[in-house]
Amino acid sequence: MRDISRDGRVLISRDNERLAIMFMGPDDTAPRDISWEDWSMVTDISADGKQILFGAEGESSGFSYQVGLRPTDGSAPVILGSGGAQALSPDGKWALAIIPAPADEVVLLPTGPGNQKSLERGPIEHYEHNGARWFPDGKQIIFVGSEPERSPRCYVQSVEGGKPRPFGPEGIMFCSVSPQGRILAVTGNFRASLYRSELSERPEQEFKFDQGEIPSAWSSDGKFLYLVQIDNAQGTVTRLEVATGRRSFFKKISLGPEGPGTKSEGVVISADGKSYAYTSSNHSSDLYLVQGLN
Repeated sequence: MRDISRDGRVLISRDNERLAIMFMGPDDTAPRDISWEDWSMVTDISADGKQILFGAEGESSGFSYQVGLRPTDGSAPVILGSGGAQALSPDGKWALAIIPAPADEVVLLPTGPGNQKSLERGPIEHYEHNGARWFPDGKQIIFVGSEPERSPRCYVQSVEGGKPRPFGPEGIMFCSVSPQGRILAVTGNFRASLYRSELSERPEQEFKFDQGEIPSAWSSDGKFLYLVQIDNAQGTVTRLEVATGRRSFFKKISLGPEGPGTKSEGVVISADGKSYAYTSSNHSSDLYLVQGLN
C-alpha cells in the first residue's frame, strides 16, 4: 500500500522481479534469451560455448534451489539436482554445486547417468556461494569458505575424498584456477595474487584490477585472463597477459537494451572468447488505484 486519499481511494503496487539468462554466440547479431522460469542465473559456460550451467531460484525451485544444464541453441534444459550452481568439470561429466543452509554442503551432480556425490565438510562453517571451481585435471576443486571466527579464504579439496585444505591468506572473495593449475586469489579491494600451485606459500605474481572489473574466464592456453567491466548496456572485456601483466582491449560485448529497473551482471565467457552469457535482472512495479474499500 502506497497511499490513501481523503475520499477513501487507495494506491497500491505489485512488484515484479525476474532474473533472465541472455546468450550471445559467434553467429548471433543480438543476445538471445535462454532463461528458465522466473529466476535463473548463469554460472558457467562450456569451453565450446554450446552449453551453460545455471542456477534456478524461482518460486518452483524449492528451498535448496536447482542446478540446470542447457544447450545454448535454446533446446530444453536438464535439471541436474538441488543446490546453487557453480561450475562444469573439465570433461563436462559433473556439475559442482553448493547446497545452502541448513544442509550447507558441496555436491557433485552428474550431467549424465550416475549418482550425486557429497564432499566432506571438515572444519568449514560457511561456504561462499559464488565461484567454486575445478582444477584442470578434474580431480580437485577450489572454493571460498570460512571456519568459525575466521575470515574467508581459499580451500582445495579432492573430489575422491578427504577434508578441504586451506590455501593462501584470509580475506579472499574469489578463487580461480588456470588451465595450467595456477591459482588466482582475489580480495575485496580488487587485488589479485597468482600462485604457481596449491603447494606454493608465496604468490609468484600480483595484479591490481580496476574498480568493478571481474575475472570472467581464462583463455584455453592459460596465457590470458579475461576481465569484464559492465557499464550500462555494454560490457568491456580486457585481456590480461599473465606473464607480463600487460593489459589490452579485447572486445565490447552487448548486454541488450538497458531500461528502468534492468541490470546486467555475472558475465561468463567461453575459453575461445567467441561466446558469452550473462544474467539480466529486471525489477518493475504495477500500480493500481483501488476504490470502494470499506
